[in-house]
Amino acid sequence: MKKLKEELKYGKKGITLISLVVTIIVLLILSGVTIATLTGDNGILTRAQKAKNETEQAEKDEKEKLGDMEDAINEYATGIEIEQVTDENPGVLEVDEENVNTYIINSIEDLVFFANDVTEGNTYEGETVKLGLSLDFKSNKSYVEPFRTNYGEYGYDGELKTLLTSQSGFIPIGSIYDSDTQNFSGIFDGQNNSINNLYINFTNNEGDNDIKVGFFTRNRGTITNLKLLSINIIYSRSIDNVTSSIGGICGQSSPGAVKNCLVTGNISSSAPRINVGGITGTHSR
Repeated sequence: MKKLKEELKYGKKGITLISLVVTIIVLLILSGVTIATLTGDNGILTRAQKAKNETEQAEKDEKEKLGDMEDAINEYATGIEIEQVTDENPGVLEVDEENVNTYIINSIEDLVFFANDVTEGNTYEGETVKLGLSLDFKSNKSYVEPFRTNYGEYGYDGELKTLLTSQSGFIPIGSIYDSDTQNFSGIFDGQNNSINNLYINFTNNEGDNDIKVGFFTRNRGTITNLKLLSINIIYSRSIDNVTSSIGGICGQSSPGAVKNCLVTGNISSSAPRINVGGITGTHSR
C-alpha cells in the first residue's frame, strides 16, 4: 500500500511537470504569434502606423488642393498671376553666378531663412540680396512645400504656410528691439517684384521701448525696387509708456535708404505714442 501511494504520488508529480512544460510551450507559441501579429510586416502596430501616415498624407493633399483652388480664385479676382517656384534648395539663398556677393531669394522658405539670418546677426553689409520673383504668402505656388513642419528653428513650430498667414504671422527681418548688430545693412533689390499678403500681428507685452515692426525692422542699408501688396500689419501693446515705429517696408530707416518702393494694404494699432508710415515708421539719415 505504501508503495502504491508513492507511485501515485510521484506519478502525479510527473504529470504536473509535463503539464507545466506543455503549458510553457503553448504560451511561447501563443506569445510568438502575438508578437508577430503586433509587429510583423502585416501586424496590428504596422498597419496602424501605415493608416496614420496615409491619413496625414491625405489631409496634407486635401489642404494643398484647397490652396490651389484659392490660388485660382485670387488670381482671377486680383488679376495677379503668381509663378510656381522651382527652388531646388529651399531655405538656402542661391548665389548669383555673376557676383559671389549677391544672393537670390527664390521661395517663401528662402525669405523665412533670410529673415532669421539677419535677426541672428548676419547684417549682409557689403552684400546684395535680390528677390528672384514675386511671392505670395497665401499662395501654394510661392512655397516648395507650403505645409512643411520642419522650420521650428526659424520660429515656426507647425505648418509653415498656416503660421505665416495667421496667429503672429511673419517674423520680421531683423530684431524688433533696438539693436545695431541685428539689422539689415546691405542692399535689398526687389527687382520690381512684389511680395503679396504679408501678415504680421505683433503684441508688445514686455514693456520694451523703441520697438520697430515692419517687413524689415530697422533698415541700415538700402531697400529698392520692392512692392508690398495687400499687407496687413497689426500692432498692440499692454502698456503705454513706450515708443514704437511701425512701417510697411521697415519700422525705421536709420541711417538707411528706401528707394522706388510701393506699399498697399493696412497698418493698424490703437496704441498711443506710435510712429506709423506706409513705407517707414520713422526715418533719419
